[in-house]
Amino acid sequence: MAGIEDGFTGAVFVGYHAGAGTADAILDHTYTGWFADVRVNGESWNETHLNAALAGTFGVPVLAVAGDQACCDQAQLRLPWVRTLATKQGLANRAGRSRSPKHVQEHLRRLVKDAVKLADQAEVWRPEGPFALEIDVTSTALADMLAIAPGTERVAVRTLRFETDDIRMLYRVVLTWMNLGRRVEPGTPPG
Repeated sequence: MAGIEDGFTGAVFVGYHAGAGTADAILDHTYTGWFADVRVNGESWNETHLNAALAGTFGVPVLAVAGDQACCDQAQLRLPWVRTLATKQGLANRAGRSRSPKHVQEHLRRLVKDAVKLADQAEVWRPEGPFALEIDVTSTALADMLAIAPGTERVAVRTLRFETDDIRMLYRVVLTWMNLGRRVEPGTPPG
């Protein structure tokens, strides 16, 4: 989402995945392999949701999401108007049944073309605050490190919380925790 600002017609998320802890999803994770769950106001949010909320603060709608079936299901759960394309069906974290690249390319081109044509009718997702952001991490060492971020409250051994009225600040905190976490878990792969 680097560079998102006012004036974009829409956002298209390609190559996305389901959030951490999702069954039958390929490489399920939310930004890192060490965020076990990311919740906003008690509901799990994945990268699609977080990025859509950030885009919404600039008045930018998400037009389409392409990823595995679990990703598309999660996108439509919170953003039911968004067009999706399931590029594969997950069988496990690192196993799935993919559609052919030619099939995906053809369908993705058509999906995006149609979505852009109707972009002026697209809904912008602007969740209303206040926001209580909580993450569960995979180790106490991570929680120790992330708890040093200003405004962070440690509410359980491996759970951190941050409260704000501003989705952009919420997003910055997620990125801060992610980057601080690299000090403790530098080699952890996603998922």
